[in-house]
Amino acid sequence: MKLARATAGAIQSTLSATTWFITSCLVLLQTSLVQSQDLSGKQIFERMLRVYAEANTYQDQGSVQTDFYELGQKEPKITNTLNFTTAYNRQAARFRFQYEVQDSFEYKGKKIGRATPPEKMVIWSQGNNVQRWWTIDDSTSREASLGDALAVATGVSGTSSRKVPYLLMPKATDAGWGIDSLQNVKLLGTDVLDKASCYRLTGHLANDYWKNKEILLWVDQKTFLLRRVDEADSSISKPKQLVKKSLTYQPILNQPVSEEALTFEPPRPVGKSSIKSTVRDMLYPVISLVGVSCLIYLLSKRKKQRL
Repeated sequence: MKLARATAGAIQSTLSATTWFITSCLVLLQTSLVQSQDLSGKQIFERMLRVYAEANTYQDQGSVQTDFYELGQKEPKITNTLNFTTAYNRQAARFRFQYEVQDSFEYKGKKIGRATPPEKMVIWSQGNNVQRWWTIDDSTSREASLGDALAVATGVSGTSSRKVPYLLMPKATDAGWGIDSLQNVKLLGTDVLDKASCYRLTGHLANDYWKNKEILLWVDQKTFLLRRVDEADSSISKPKQLVKKSLTYQPILNQPVSEEALTFEPPRPVGKSSIKSTVRDMLYPVISLVGVSCLIYLLSKRKKQRL
């Protein structure tokens, strides 16, 4: 009888402990969900801005896909894609950004190779020493500031030089629109992107030039880093055309950044001067060989005359 009571008491204690544990877990989970749900769009947005502004290091790789639609059409007429990377070390005052256009584009769903080599630009800096290299002019130039260099690249980089870099080191610019320029940010809900749970935010821009732009931000719920930026507006050059753009990011925060990721060694320019140098370098041995041959011929001819 005593054994039965002891066994019953032990079972009851175990059940009570188990019930308490499960209840505690449910309370914690519910509290976490409530806290997450209680965050407003403005709070999520402000926390995201703070994460970038306080980042010790930052790296990413991503792409920009731009689709051009004729109004009323469901499928894009032209699709351009470029890839980009960013590396930043705040303490070392080191930064590097580059984009490269893919070697083909899509026209009505068909891939077409480009007639010219893929366009590429690299911007890198250490302190106030800012340099930019671009395949278009095949040269390296020194820039007045990192902000100026990134502003120059805004359009050609599909605005990827504008979006995140200016969150890492805030500086006013008139180039394009910035993430930090969004106003009245609202939370639309949550969704999963590349297996990451994300907040979906929207907002509007005060500037009349961008007032009709539709903007959607995907913010990682764990890291509060941008995972995607979607935007759509009427084409500036063709009013009857709709342009949709999507920037995707694979970000890494506060992890060691390699030296290779922060530096860049420009290739040797292939311009007129280098072509002249190449021709000159090729001609010098030939001229020398001809000269030696002539000298040998003259010496042998003089020797025969003496005989």
